[in-house]
Amino acid sequence: MDAPELNERNAMHLCACKIVVGGDPGTVVVREANSNPVPWPDILVLQSLHGEDAIYDIKPIGLTERNTSFMEKQRMASIYGYEEVDAVYAGRSPSMEWFAPGWPVDPTGTGVNKREAERSKAPKVKLFAPEDVEEPV
Repeated sequence: MDAPELNERNAMHLCACKIVVGGDPGTVVVREANSNPVPWPDILVLQSLHGEDAIYDIKPIGLTERNTSFMEKQRMASIYGYEEVDAVYAGRSPSMEWFAPGWPVDPTGTGVNKREAERSKAPKVKLFAPEDVEEPV
């Protein structure tokens, strides 16, 4: 059975970015396609944790399947802590942006259906080629 195409109704951006940890410019974590990219809703939480200017060179590099905003909030709370996530996304059904502003949902325009894996239920991911990605946000 073919998995549904990733689009604006069932996906969110995965982003590459750089994170200055603890205000120390000598400690920068680089998150890229091959080093654990960051889902777009997590960017606001990271900015709340580390400071707005501490997250930079943000650029969408792909799409991944998303859950409801409640489930995404739970996922983020398990990573960053409930208080930090609730400060950004308050309530049981918070309003979340799924895509980086100013970027198309799918810059590649390919819209290819992905086949579901036989054994695992890993989230679907669609990465963009570097030439498809413009300037950072």
